[in-house]
Amino acid sequence: MLCSWKGEHQMTKVEDMLGVDAGDFQWTDLAACKGLPPQSPEKDWFFDGYETNKDIAKTTDQMCNACPVQRICGEYAIENRLEGCWGGIYWTPQGKPDAVRNNHKQPKDWKGLERVYGRPLM
Repeated sequence: MLCSWKGEHQMTKVEDMLGVDAGDFQWTDLAACKGLPPQSPEKDWFFDGYETNKDIAKTTDQMCNACPVQRICGEYAIENRLEGCWGGIYWTPQGKPDAVRNNHKQPKDWKGLERVYGRPLM
C-alpha cells in the first residue's frame, strides 16, 4: 500500500492513470520536490526558509500546488504529527495550519487548498 491515510483512493486513481502497480513505488516518488534537499546552505524550502522568507514560501507553495500528490503529502503530515510545509501548507504538530507561517497566503489561495483537501482548513 502506498500510504495508510484514509484517502488512499486518490492514489489508486493516480496508479490507474499511470498503469502501474502500487508496489512499484511510494507516493513520495511522484512528489514535485523529490530530489530537492529540504535544507541546503542556499535555501531551506520547507522549514526555516519558509518561516522567514515570503519569497521562498511563495515559491514552495507554487511547487506544492503543481504536485500530483499534494493532498497525500499534507495528510501524511497530519497523520504523523509533522511540522513544516507539507502539501502546500505549513502544519503544526497538532495537524492544524500554522496561522503565522501561512500568513502570506491570500483568501484565493486558501480556497484552492480547500478544494484540494476537500474541507475547510482555516
